[in-house]
Amino acid sequence: MLARLKRALIELGYRPSKEWWGVGGSQEIAHWEFTGDLGQLTVESETYMGVTITGADTVLAQLRARMASPAD
Repeated sequence: MLARLKRALIELGYRPSKEWWGVGGSQEIAHWEFTGDLGQLTVESETYMGVTITGADTVLAQLRARMASPAD
């Protein structure tokens, strides 16, 4: 799912600007920042919290539509 999410962001014209990953106890955390024409998006993935995406509503709507379509 995260690979598909990253691919969808890149297809929407976003480029990774910062990434980090770590483990604390049983918690795995990944943090990605993407930059594009409509501003910055942040993706955070945590073992017990799931995936959180923050950014402009317009981009989130485009991303939601792309992720809702069947995978290639």
